[in-house]
Amino acid sequence: MAADTGTATETAQPPQTGLRPVRVLGALLVNLIPVVGVLFWGWSAAALMLLYWLENVVIGAFNVLRMVASGLASGPAGIAAILFIVPFFTFHYGMFCLVHGMFVWTLFGQGLPQLEGVGGPFDISALVSQVLAATPGLRAGFISIVIWQALMFLVFFIGRGEYKRTDPMSQMAAPYGRIVVLHITIIAGAFIVLALGQPLFALLILTLLKTAFDVFGAQWEKQNNSKAAEAWAKGRAQLAEALRKKSAPRPPE
Repeated sequence: MAADTGTATETAQPPQTGLRPVRVLGALLVNLIPVVGVLFWGWSAAALMLLYWLENVVIGAFNVLRMVASGLASGPAGIAAILFIVPFFTFHYGMFCLVHGMFVWTLFGQGLPQLEGVGGPFDISALVSQVLAATPGLRAGFISIVIWQALMFLVFFIGRGEYKRTDPMSQMAAPYGRIVVLHITIIAGAFIVLALGQPLFALLILTLLKTAFDVFGAQWEKQNNSKAAEAWAKGRAQLAEALRKKSAPRPPE
């Protein structure tokens, strides 16, 4: 029982922050590509919205890997948790991304290049591949997001041992708070951009707003996930106690 308490305490420890400047610099560099796209490649609000939607999908995919890594590091309770939590997150977050993608297509689809053979927002693979091919620099923006998320996972989450200081429950909640607030703000900003005729300064403000959320959103994410971490620690302690009682020898009758 004492060993389990120590593990729960370790889970509640905050992540190391020694490489915080590297994270900030990486976020700035990744968000520089949309700024270049607006200034030199003529990106529309629709192109920006599609790229930010793709980022949601990438973040969700890497979050599944984080959930699995943190679950494996948490022992039997963590492994049992990921068997339920990962499928639930995949379905729930996938529906979130699907609805968000339909929203982007319906409201901003007229600002995308003319697409052939795309049957609507449900034809996601054809839609994304054709828009990436038709919009200068958009593919580079998408690739930079994938590379940055992979580095964040391998260097920080695995290499710095962050997977040992979190749990599947906290990781399941991790993307939602920041992404929901971010994209409500961005969608509202995109409406303003469209209403003004997509002037350059408004599109730049939209990209800078996204950059600010990426740079300063870590604190929001930490506060939003604290309750999930507490629930996981409590549930894990209760499970350990139940297993201890079950395995305890029964007194002779």
